Amino acid sequence: MAQIFRPVAAVLIPDTATRDKVNEIVRIYGTNSISYFALGEDKSYFFSNSGRSVISYVLQGSTAVVAGDPIGPEDEMPEVIKQFVAFCNEQDWSIVFWQIRDQVAALYRSAGFRLLKIGEDAVIDAQKFTLKGGAMANVRSSAKRAEKDGLRVIFYRGKVSDQEQLHQMEQISQHWLAEKGGSEMSFSLGRFDAQGDPQQIYGLAVDEQNKVHAFVSFIPVYGRRGWGLDLMRRAEQCAPGTMELLLARSIEHMKNLGTQMISLGLAPLSNANEDDDTFLGNSIDFLTDRFGNPSKNQSLFNFKKKFQPTWESRYLVYSDALNLPKIGWALYNAHQTDASLMGTLVQTINEWQRKHNLSEKARLKSVEAAKA
Repeated sequence: MAQIFRPVAAVLIPDTATRDKVNEIVRIYGTNSISYFALGEDKSYFFSNSGRSVISYVLQGSTAVVAGDPIGPEDEMPEVIKQFVAFCNEQDWSIVFWQIRDQVAALYRSAGFRLLKIGEDAVIDAQKFTLKGGAMANVRSSAKRAEKDGLRVIFYRGKVSDQEQLHQMEQISQHWLAEKGGSEMSFSLGRFDAQGDPQQIYGLAVDEQNKVHAFVSFIPVYGRRGWGLDLMRRAEQCAPGTMELLLARSIEHMKNLGTQMISLGLAPLSNANEDDDTFLGNSIDFLTDRFGNPSKNQSLFNFKKKFQPTWESRYLVYSDALNLPKIGWALYNAHQTDASLMGTLVQTINEWQRKHNLSEKARLKSVEAAKA
């Protein structure tokens, strides 16, 4: 009976003060390429006892699905993992960590978790990047071909101000989503938002008629003074070499901004997942495909390989109590959250809270005036 009626923590939408605290931690310690998504409106938070570290997660059934590593000082990571495990045990929750860095994989093994390699994060040293040399010949020739067709790359920080370009980006996204058979996702994936995001950089490949052939967006990786490739979408008909030109010029642009590293995102490895027949295998294939394959005839891994990145392994980490179908279901549902609906809900609650606080202040002021 004690086990049945044990307390279960309520998953509440964080208030503004909590989000501000998470934002501060992410800006200092966010080293994972998907740390930025800890700020998403779909997340709940667990703080370490010290308050210096945070774990962002969504609850799917009785499974806490965590986006990336705990964010905080590296020396505190073993302890915050231990504290989070204890917290989830109290709630009778299982745990899944998505896209864990190779550098800290041993910490999860020592904590009793199982690890499954899901792919590689393509990381570029921005300050050493160059199109010169034989290794970059393919990218260089493809980019030149696109430029000969009249394409150029333009950049925006926060919001695309050209309304014609913005409308075309919306159309490209709608077509891309229709082909993928779904809506915009969340959790560890960004979504196209015509309102823009003041923290992001947008790169557009446009021709002389102002036609948008493709666009990319980059999210900040604060803890590594870098940027991570998020959206990568192209028009149904675009000039050959468009994606090579777009990424090459984007990397050069951010290099000039003083960027130290650039992540081209998760690239699934061939047979990295040995459970292809399970729902887990299908879910991982689905999620990695949603990162944006630039060509139907070429794998995402081979495309990113053209840019000569350093490969950093990424893992799925899960507790022993979970079976593989349950993991796949939790991952799938975590990413399928309606991001736009969640955003509207959060805005509505925040607005209600703001009005409630103003009303309470007015009431207290009226009481004090009456006493006077």
